[in-house]
Amino acid sequence: MGVFNFETKTVLLNSGYEMPIMGLGTYSLTDEECAVSIAALLEAGGRLIDTAYMYGNEAAVGQAILDSDVPREEIFVITKLYPSQFDNAAEAIDEALEKMGLDYIDMILLHHPGDGDVEAYLALE
Repeated sequence: MGVFNFETKTVLLNSGYEMPIMGLGTYSLTDEECAVSIAALLEAGGRLIDTAYMYGNEAAVGQAILDSDVPREEIFVITKLYPSQFDNAAEAIDEALEKMGLDYIDMILLHHPGDGDVEAYLALE
């Protein structure tokens, strides 16, 4: 179970990493809406951004991060693999990194269960 620190506005994950608790989910945001929303989030002090392959805006998320004045290491990025990607999870992870133009992703989740989810999970590890 995570430990919340309301002074730093983070939660300590079981992995030992701290995850910001103020963030933005980007579901259904178009590229322009996504960029404006992320800029507003970062300006307001939020540091968690959640996207997914199926949202179709990973590139916009990455560009907004790169366009910001906030150092990358201060931003916690989550994306998700969709079941249609489970057969080639390692390739899908590389694709997400390339789309976002980032060197790393802080957390990758399986969007929901599907055929090959165990193998996909092992690729995430």
